[in-house]
Amino acid sequence: MGDITKSIDEAQKVLGKKLEHYDKYVKHVLSVKIDSEFDVPYFAGYNWANTKIYIDKDAPEIVIICGKELNLHRCLAMHEYVEKCHIDKGYTYAAAHEIATKYERVYVKEQGTSWEDYNAVVCKLMHANWISKLESVPHDLDMTPMEYCRDLKTLAKIRKIRAKK
Repeated sequence: MGDITKSIDEAQKVLGKKLEHYDKYVKHVLSVKIDSEFDVPYFAGYNWANTKIYIDKDAPEIVIICGKELNLHRCLAMHEYVEKCHIDKGYTYAAAHEIATKYERVYVKEQGTSWEDYNAVVCKLMHANWISKLESVPHDLDMTPMEYCRDLKTLAKIRKIRAKK
């Protein structure tokens, strides 16, 4: 493969296999520092070093889905950590996001919640995040998702907030 980044085709190969390193990812997610003191575009993210997961300050830590408590922060952390690990391995953002979603889905199901019910709750919360105002963002938030999506409006807001500090 001549391209320096791994594509969706490579992600499909990974997705077709057993989830490699799943137990390692779960262990990390249970111990990783989760910071929920900021406005986080796209609801959740990570720092450049992948040592901290950022979750939007308005996202509840615990959600009730079909009468069962679920730690939303840990589910989102699974997605964000796996995504960043794969970006660091050379995958494109889109490919890494696809892989991370599969890991998140397995993690959610292991917690006893259906993906469909979880996704319905998360989509509502993400919509609220999308329309909310950005006032404070982490100084070391990795902006790869916004850059990949060419979200110039969000990138400009982040740069403006950072410039004030």
